[in-house]
Amino acid sequence: ATLKELPKFTGGSLCYYPGFQQPRDGAKLSAELTRVLTRPTGFEAVMRVRATKGLRITAFHGNFSIRGTDLLALPNCHPDASFAVEMVHEDAVLSTGAVSVQAALLYTTSSGERRIRVHTMAVPTSNLVDDVVKAVDIDCLSNILARQALDTALKSGLDAARQRLQTSCIDVLRGSKAGAGMVPGMAGPGVYGVPPGSQAPQQDTPTFPETLQLLPLYTMALQKSPIFRGGSDIRPDERVFQMAKLNVMGVETSRYFIYPRMFALHSLPADACEVTTEPEATTVGKTVRVTVPPMENLSAESLRSDGVFMLENSIDAFVWVGQAARPDVLSALLGVQSLNQVEFGQLQLQRTGTALAAKVDRLIKAIEEDRNCSLQVHLVREGDQASETRFFRYLVDDRASFPDGGRTYSEFMMQISRHAR
Repeated sequence: ATLKELPKFTGGSLCYYPGFQQPRDGAKLSAELTRVLTRPTGFEAVMRVRATKGLRITAFHGNFSIRGTDLLALPNCHPDASFAVEMVHEDAVLSTGAVSVQAALLYTTSSGERRIRVHTMAVPTSNLVDDVVKAVDIDCLSNILARQALDTALKSGLDAARQRLQTSCIDVLRGSKAGAGMVPGMAGPGVYGVPPGSQAPQQDTPTFPETLQLLPLYTMALQKSPIFRGGSDIRPDERVFQMAKLNVMGVETSRYFIYPRMFALHSLPADACEVTTEPEATTVGKTVRVTVPPMENLSAESLRSDGVFMLENSIDAFVWVGQAARPDVLSALLGVQSLNQVEFGQLQLQRTGTALAAKVDRLIKAIEEDRNCSLQVHLVREGDQASETRFFRYLVDDRASFPDGGRTYSEFMMQISRHAR
């Protein structure tokens, strides 16, 4: 926690290895150090952001030093960090049909060359709320709202940050004229996460614009995340580390940091985690594309004692092992036939030797390549309170034991709907 300001103002990266042990953390340290030393890096950089007359920059988010209202000083810059810019238009109505935003980066390469890179973007404008709502990128919006709440947390505390997240969600939905309609018994956003083939609850569910359907879910997930959740079960170092990661996360990475993905490893379909050339949304990876298995709801109800599940959030990968897991699955993934009379803390996830282990290895490697990260694998045994406590933090569809966290997703949805009318 005492180091958090150093990467903030130098454009650096913060890594975290609690209770470092070489057998467990050595591979992650090696991978992250290699990435830092070999990634493309610009030195002694400055970045200026300009916009069409009538637009005004109100805030920047990321690791930098401010030199002016539109000028950032970046001792180094690299592709693993992102910056967010907030703007407002000073006139009540924009008279132009499009606005332009330009970012110019002046930097020195590792070979000593001084270069400038310019990105210019023209964005159409509209006076119609429907047009604006249809253009919303929910992952980008959630990234911005999370960074705004992060600033609030550092200035006013976690309670104020959680309240800001909820207020922002309500304001966006109310501004889009959403939340006013109720459609009885339809499997809409209010029952997001219902397993395929199961019956949707027969209750009134709120309807929201298609582009904003996941906003309440992501808002609740952020409130229950280790960054913003209340209570004393989060170590300050862990919370600060995740704050530092969120502050520079790109949209693709923050999507799964905000709402993690969980897979049932014991029942992977035959075509899951296989190499494919199809550029589909259900694949992951860059040089090698791998099919993604079906996702499970982030709820304890999804877990089974005879199963093995993996949850990943762009930082960690938790492998939850049920007490009654099948011997063939245990042998493939942990190298043992049974969990009885086994020192579970000494076990490691097997990544080779069997077809199942190879599938899991391909999936983890593809995720790491896709997001330029190194996942720390944690084995969690059913019934082990110490390790399960950390794992259950990410099951955000369930109730959490801190103020503002005691609501399920359906309860949170109904509350948001009432306020967004």
